[in-house]
Amino acid sequence: MSKDGITWVTLYKHEGDTSLNEPGSTASWPIDLHGENHQEWRHVRLHQTGKNASGQTHYVSLSGFEIYGTVTGVCDDIGKAAREAEANLRRQRRVLRTHVLKQMMPGARVVRGMDWKWRDQDGNPPGEGTVTGELHNGWVDVTWDAGGSNSYRMGAEGKFDLALGPSHDPDKLRFAKPEVVSTPTTSRNKNSFLSGTSDKVKVGVLTSRKSSSTPSLSDVMDSKVSVASTEQASSAENLSSSIKTVSTSFELYE
Repeated sequence: MSKDGITWVTLYKHEGDTSLNEPGSTASWPIDLHGENHQEWRHVRLHQTGKNASGQTHYVSLSGFEIYGTVTGVCDDIGKAAREAEANLRRQRRVLRTHVLKQMMPGARVVRGMDWKWRDQDGNPPGEGTVTGELHNGWVDVTWDAGGSNSYRMGAEGKFDLALGPSHDPDKLRFAKPEVVSTPTTSRNKNSFLSGTSDKVKVGVLTSRKSSSTPSLSDVMDSKVSVASTEQASSAENLSSSIKTVSTSFELYE
């Protein structure tokens, strides 16, 4: 029981209680409010600290819960402590939205967060897991070190089931890899561009020189042999033989 929702007092402790073992069973427990416990209470909480009758899970399924007592007053406001607690939750969610969500990428290490409601899916005791999918519509996929995987809320319904784990390293996130891969690719593209440009320049120079020699060749050749700059399939030997037919020699310079 509690007055402010922060400080709690145990009024009744169950040990080895088998009252609710059977489906549909009901039970009642009287609470002793003598001495220090004889005061007004505002909050009631059932806090389970062990496994249920199955010996595997840590929850009790209740179809109804009733508490009987005497009303001593009405609460007009939620109180300073409750307001501060709510403000603290808002601050935490703001930090999650602005700083944590951007790191919720494949490879991120996470643990259960402030709005966790998924029992022991993260292991017993709770452990870490690895994000295995991109954040989509406020949900993200996680595979736990203890085994098993599921999707969890990271913004959906205004809730945040996860937080960054102790072993989380932002430098190891998958989003950093494309930058590393793209760098050499860009370099190769630049080199190939320069190489291609250089080849074109060389071809252009040779073409220019051969084209400039064409008029002088046609003037001295009786057969009016023309050399087209776009058709340079003839080799130096063929060109030399053509020159011999007109008894004219010349040198090719590069």
